[in-house]
Amino acid sequence: MKFRVAGRLTPVAAAHTTGQIRSMPKFATILAVLTLAAAPLRAQTSQPTLVVMITIDGFAERNLEKFLPQMKGGLARLVNGGAWFTNAHQDHGITETAPGHATLLAGRFPRSTGISANRAGVYDPESPLVGFSGGLGASPKRFQGTTLTDWLVSKDPRSRALSVSSKDRAAILPIGRSKQQVYWYAADGEMTTSRYYSDTVATWVSQFNARSIPARATGKTWSLLLSPSEYAEPDSVPLEGNGNDFVFPHLLPPDTTATETIFWTYPVGDELLAAFALEGVQAMNLGKGPQTDVLAVSFSANDAVSHRFGPDSREAHDQLLRVDRTIGMFLDSLFKLRDPSKISIALSGDHGFGTMPELAKGLNPAPTRVSILPALVSARQRMAKLHVDTTALELDVQVVYVDRDAFAKAKVNPDDVLRPLSIVMRIY
Repeated sequence: MKFRVAGRLTPVAAAHTTGQIRSMPKFATILAVLTLAAAPLRAQTSQPTLVVMITIDGFAERNLEKFLPQMKGGLARLVNGGAWFTNAHQDHGITETAPGHATLLAGRFPRSTGISANRAGVYDPESPLVGFSGGLGASPKRFQGTTLTDWLVSKDPRSRALSVSSKDRAAILPIGRSKQQVYWYAADGEMTTSRYYSDTVATWVSQFNARSIPARATGKTWSLLLSPSEYAEPDSVPLEGNGNDFVFPHLLPPDTTATETIFWTYPVGDELLAAFALEGVQAMNLGKGPQTDVLAVSFSANDAVSHRFGPDSREAHDQLLRVDRTIGMFLDSLFKLRDPSKISIALSGDHGFGTMPELAKGLNPAPTRVSILPALVSARQRMAKLHVDTTALELDVQVVYVDRDAFAKAKVNPDDVLRPLSIVMRIY
């Protein structure tokens, strides 16, 4: 993947562009990861007053090149007007949201940030959510070290940051432990934060939530952005969505509560996030200078759509075109609010996606999907017979977690229990 270089690259935009594109380990979910950084669309004559970190969750670089001719919005503008780095990657073995976002503005590997997986991310029962009792508490207490926000504040205490996302970990981790304004989407249709940051949400957040945007989407339809002839992907693949609702158009539930719960997993979730970020820029006076402020926006719908329908689906194609338009509208609005020549923009994905095994072409023999759950159930049954606490073994996607102290207390070698499970994991 090659792009020409245009414009002036700032040190901020170049922060995470060293390294090389390479394949992940054989059994990793993600096949390739690429970090992309874009310089400002106009040359700067002084230090920026606003640094904008845009992240597309689950953004595989191959899709940018594949669908670029159909892009008319923000991604197209950044490709055509920015400096793009193709010899770049985020180097983390478990390519998930948390380690990727922790790396973005820290410039360090997961071994240094302390965030190696989603599981070891932001869950913190001591930091409950504000105004929402149904969600898990969250904070950056596991994050180690500093980020760009800390460096800017150490230089000028007037520097401020706003970080927003549909996911708690994607909102929290880009700015590390800094107690700035950090918000994410709650399942009740509102943007919230945790008590790590504040006991209440800001007034502008309450006013935004009062607009009830997710609730007003109840029963609305997600239809194709372009004519069906513009999509090469078939719209009749039962593997997508586990065989449920895998054909366009897709309807949001007729029930308001259900719609609010899943709203962020549709393209409209990104539109909500862009509007919220712009509201925050205005309310917080971000980017007015003379100090440098930070705005981190992580769009999550692409990840949800790719998990549900697969990264090579018509839905993933349409979602990418829609986030391109959403980012375009976001940039247009931001440049009306602030001087573009004083804004630095960086764009990245936190991880990519691999093709569904059953849909991969040219594999011989054809892949077979294997379930790990029967082996996990068997392992726990054996633990119970050996009087080992069955909670001492947990499985989180591709990682097995073992409480060795619990096994030692029962005088049992954990390898005797894990061996059958490890065989299935290798097959998987």
